[in-house]
Amino acid sequence: MEVLENLLNLEDKNKALVKDFYKAFNARDYDEIAKYYISDYNYNGTVQVEGPEGGVAMVKKFVGAFDMKITILDLLAEKDKVMVFAQGDGQHLGEFNGIQPSRKKISIRAMIIYRIERNQIAEMWEIAEELNLLKQPGVVASK
Repeated sequence: MEVLENLLNLEDKNKALVKDFYKAFNARDYDEIAKYYISDYNYNGTVQVEGPEGGVAMVKKFVGAFDMKITILDLLAEKDKVMVFAQGDGQHLGEFNGIQPSRKKISIRAMIIYRIERNQIAEMWEIAEELNLLKQPGVVASK
């Protein structure tokens, strides 16, 4: 029984850590964001990003382009993993990968899995609606 209670407690702590990470993201507190990443952090998505500096640089690039606020729609945890279904809403105000600002409203959903190690984010895996992200500012034609 004690082992189960400890596991549930760990999962609750991990979920709280991820929620706090998104609070720092939405507040644009880059110094605080850096503290959430373990020293050998890895992001596995459309690009490969390593280390706290890489994680913060990726957040800055994305926020600079889309002025995005993230809302957690669902949050699940098991052992050292936390899965987030999230929605980002913002406006395309800055250049992103050669795409000039459209000033259009942007909304994108993503599934992100975080692996937590020693109360920090060690790894992230993300699958996002990237085609939808390109359609909204008019980079890719919509049907």
